[in-house]
Formats: sequence, C-alpha cells, structure tokens
Amino acid sequence: MPQHTGISKRLLLLFLCSIVVAAAQPAYVVLWFDAEDYIEPAADDAALRIARDLDQLGVRATFKVVGEKARTLEARRHDVIRALAGHDMGYHSNLHSIQPAPAVYLHDLGWLDGAAEFEWREGPGAADLQRIFNLAPSCYG
Repeated sequence: MPQHTGISKRLLLLFLCSIVVAAAQPAYVVLWFDAEDYIEPAADDAALRIARDLDQLGVRATFKVVGEKARTLEARRHDVIRALAGHDMGYHSNLHSIQPAPAVYLHDLGWLDGAAEFEWREGPGAADLQRIFNLAPSCYG
C-alpha cells in the first residue's frame, strides 16, 4: 500500500475533527464520491480503497455509481460491491459518458415527455444498481 495512504487518512480525520471541534452546534459533513469509470480496472481499486479507509475511520459516504459501473463490478469485482454496499448509494446515470447524455436527450422535451424519456433511458441502470448492491439509491446526481 502506498505510503501516502496513511497521510490521506490522517488528513481526512484531522479535517473532520477540526469541523466538529470548531462548531458550537453539531456539524454535519457530506462525503460524496462518483464511481463512474467502468473501463479502467484501477478505478475499481480506488473505490475499494476509499470505502475501506472510510470504514476504518467509522465514516459513511455516498457513492454515486453509474449503472454500467455496477454491471461491470458485478462481472469482475464482488469485493468492491461488498465494500461500497456498506455506504449510501446514489445513482449517477446508466451509461454516463456515452452520448446522448441526459441534458442532450432531454433538451427539446417538455416536463412530462422528459420525465417519461428519462425513466425509459435511466430506469434500467437504477434497477441494476438496486439489484447488484441490494440498496435503493438515495439520490441521483
């Protein structure tokens, strides 16, 4: 494991502690990570490392996962699925970088037609995310 990992853990812990100590009232911090790269296997290791480091610190985060990333992890990395499933799960689109992106395919549609189109295109990815992680996504981003 690289030497900088210990430094990163200490910096995160120091940051979180400084917020709590400085606050007169309870302080809440949101940690939000995108898990979107389904092509590069090293991205799987990065998500795993972040989830495990947070677990060691007793900190939960939200991991926004792309549908294709979830399907890729299902095929190659059950250890990453288990690690991320201990955290909050957000949905980050079905195919992410493959066009057309939601902003493109929704551009000329009204509210109701846009909602139907979004559900048709994005619904399968959200369903796969829930099936693979056994968690309902808490958000979309």
